[in-house]
Amino acid sequence: MFINNLKQKLLANNVGWGVMVTFPSTEIIEMIGALKFDWVLLDNEHGNITLDTAENCIRACEVNGVTPIVRPATSNPETLSGFLDRGVHGLQVPHVTTKEEAEKIVTATKYYPDGNRGLFFRSRANNYGFNPSNDQYFLEANRETVIIAMIEDLEGINNITEIASTEGIDAIFLGSGDLSQNLGFPGQQDHPQVLELLDQAIPQVLSQNKFVGVSCPEYLIPRFVTKGVQIFHSSVQQLMLAGGKAYFKQAKESGD
Repeated sequence: MFINNLKQKLLANNVGWGVMVTFPSTEIIEMIGALKFDWVLLDNEHGNITLDTAENCIRACEVNGVTPIVRPATSNPETLSGFLDRGVHGLQVPHVTTKEEAEKIVTATKYYPDGNRGLFFRSRANNYGFNPSNDQYFLEANRETVIIAMIEDLEGINNITEIASTEGIDAIFLGSGDLSQNLGFPGQQDHPQVLELLDQAIPQVLSQNKFVGVSCPEYLIPRFVTKGVQIFHSSVQQLMLAGGKAYFKQAKESGD
């Protein structure tokens, strides 16, 4: 079984720095580990990470000390348990809008007595059944697996305190991209109304003693850190864009 390094970092009141990966590249994940990021978001919702390709990505994360979290395309129990059985350390489930949905997610991802996750003793998550105690595995899986509910719709914002209060939900991640569209400003993650909505939501989550994450442009991260947000992620594409721009800027200035 694993120790969830991201969860340990959050419990120590530190920021967890992540990178979203939308395609199954173990080499990219190795580079992310070399850069000392804390976690990788393997994207099944918008990317082409699948149940078949996720397993080697998870291995690459583990070998390089990076916590693998999957964003599934749906919240149906078969999808959630499928990724968990392959050994992912947590799930970031999109478009959670009600407490009832959050409770169903917990039921599907936790073993008894915390939930009703389907039992498969020979999964990679249980070391293919080679562990000496299944009971110890069930206990550790419930303790170490991080369940993050993404709030990215106005309905979810309206129910955010109830969602955050759900036993078994570890964190709330506020998706400012979809929220900006809900407010009529698609893509404007720094629009004043979007920021106002996020500022109102954050203390509601913290009041339930849950961790908070926010998707936002890099220059807004210090602003949110001061408000108690601990979970952030960039993306491979954004890091390449920033690195490419910095390369050409320096190269062209040097050549003048």
